[in-house]
Amino acid sequence: MSAEDERRRRSERSRKAQERGRHFHRGMAQQRGETRENGWRNEQKIELGKGKGNTRVHDTARVNEKGGRDFTEYKSSTRIRDDPHTLNQIRLDRELLTRDPNATGRWVTRAGAADPMVRKGLEALQRDFPDRFQVVEVSRAEAEKARKLGRMLEQQARGVQRELHNVPELVRQQQQRQRDLNARVREAAQRAIERQAAEKARQRELARIQEARAQFLAKLPREIVRVVEVGMPPPAQELNREPPTPGTGTTAAGRAERARGVERGREARER
Repeated sequence: MSAEDERRRRSERSRKAQERGRHFHRGMAQQRGETRENGWRNEQKIELGKGKGNTRVHDTARVNEKGGRDFTEYKSSTRIRDDPHTLNQIRLDRELLTRDPNATGRWVTRAGAADPMVRKGLEALQRDFPDRFQVVEVSRAEAEKARKLGRMLEQQARGVQRELHNVPELVRQQQQRQRDLNARVREAAQRAIERQAAEKARQRELARIQEARAQFLAKLPREIVRVVEVGMPPPAQELNREPPTPGTGTTAAGRAERARGVERGREARER
């Protein structure tokens, strides 16, 4: 295996370890009620001295009702090594508990995971601050349950972030839908106006036909008016008919000619 392959393998192992630790932290904090709604914040810094190595970053922390700092450190590894970083975390936690009489703290770890020096340091904190510091050890099953919960919460949060990232596009789509709706409303309103105008024109034409028919019938002898009326279509039907052929009995001229024919027949019978 090349040096580059080994570097990639170490990088991947480190990434997975960080991911497991992040999921453990998130799920366990949720189970313990250490949530934003309860005032807790992640990755909270506190300066406990000048210079390198005097800044403590707790996994979760908040200000309690007495004004002190409540803090929690989550360790998901099956082995908490007694390296300088971890031992310095214990030292800084002791410094904080000593300075702040209202501070409380806890370490949440896998059962039996701490190396001897780490366990000795944590036991000393429990002994010296019995009411304000504790070590909470969880089983493998409890740790796995917390990791699954943390992974689910992280996936949900990413989904919300994607939705927030897409807000401009969602707004644009909503605006386009609103524009389309407005266009449909305008078109429907225009069609309604056109229908109303057409109906008014129809009524005017119907009134004109009725008036013309009345004037025509008024010029005829009373005895043939009924005969002519029987042959006339209803005014509304006349509106919907195709234009009549000139010279037929459906035109005004045709009706007049037919009326004259009736009159001539009557005169002939009288003679």
